[in-house]
Amino acid sequence: MIQHLTEIVEEARKRGKKRLAVAYGQDSHTLEAVYEAYKEGLVEPTLYGEKSVIEQVCAENDIDIKAFNIVDETSDVKCVQQAVAAVVAGNADVLMKGLVSTDKYMRGILNKEAGLFPPKGVLSHVSIVEMPCYHKLLVISDVAVIPLPDFKQKTVQIGYLARTANLLGIKTPKIACIAPSEQLLPNVISSTEGALLAKMGDRGQLGDVVVDGPLSLDVALYKDVAEHKKVKGSSVAGDPDCLLFPNLGQRLLQVGDAPLRRRTGRHGHGNESPLRADLARRHQQDQALLDRAGLSGREAVRQPEPTHQPNPPT
Repeated sequence: MIQHLTEIVEEARKRGKKRLAVAYGQDSHTLEAVYEAYKEGLVEPTLYGEKSVIEQVCAENDIDIKAFNIVDETSDVKCVQQAVAAVVAGNADVLMKGLVSTDKYMRGILNKEAGLFPPKGVLSHVSIVEMPCYHKLLVISDVAVIPLPDFKQKTVQIGYLARTANLLGIKTPKIACIAPSEQLLPNVISSTEGALLAKMGDRGQLGDVVVDGPLSLDVALYKDVAEHKKVKGSSVAGDPDCLLFPNLGQRLLQVGDAPLRRRTGRHGHGNESPLRADLARRHQQDQALLDRAGLSGREAVRQPEPTHQPNPPT
C-alpha cells in the first residue's frame, strides 16, 4: 500500500510520460510546476497561451523553453477550448489548468459541445492528503467543485473515493461521512444522510467499502477522541482512509490544522504545510496518480458513475 505522496510519483515514472495540455499556461507558478514534472520524466507538455509572455517568464525563472510545445493564443477562453479539444481528439492525455480563472476553465470542461464531459455525469474533486500527524494518506472529497452535494451525488463521490483509494493499494477503504457531530441529529441533513450512507454500506449497496457516519472530524481522525466521546462499534473512527465532506466551506484547511493543533498547540493562522507541498510537487503528484490509474485526462473525467446507486433504505 502506498504510504507517501512521493511513492505515487515513483510509481508513475515507471509508466512513462503522458502528454499534458496546459490551458493558459503562462504564469511562473504553472510553468515551474510543469517544468519540474517534465524533468521528473512524467509529462510531455503543450502550453496554450501567449508565446511572448511564456518566453519572458521562462527567461526570468531560468526555465528551458525547449521543454514545451507552445500553441500561441492570447485569449484565455480559447486556450481552454483548444486544450480540451486536444484531449477529446486524443492528442493529449491530461488536461491542466493554468492562469485562467476557475469559472472559465470549468465552463470549457462542462461544455456539452466540447464532448469531454458525459451527459448527466457528476463532476467532483478528490484530493490525497499527507499530514505528518496522521498515520497514512487521506483521500478526501469534495473541497473544490460541488458546494453542497445532494444524496445521490454523495453516493457517486463515495465511488470516486473508493476507486482512488484502490489505486493506493487499499482494497476495502474505510470512509467517514463528516458531519457537525458524531451524534445522529434528525434535523441536520449531513447527519441523517451520513447515517443512511453508513447503512447502505453495511448492506453492500455502495460496493467494497466500509462506511460510517455521521462522524465529527475529530472523532473521525483520532481514536482517543472517539473513545473519550464514547463512540463505540466503529472500525472507521480514528482510522479512515477517506473523508466525505458535506460541503466545501473551510473543511480542507480544518483537516490540515486539526492534527497540528492537537499535537503542537495552536499553529500560526493560515499555515497549510501539512496539506500543500510546493506547487510543482503537487502537480507532479496529480499527474502521477492519473498515470498510476492508467487513465488519460479524458478517461478520468468520463469515468462512469459507480453502479451501486439504489434508493436509500426506507
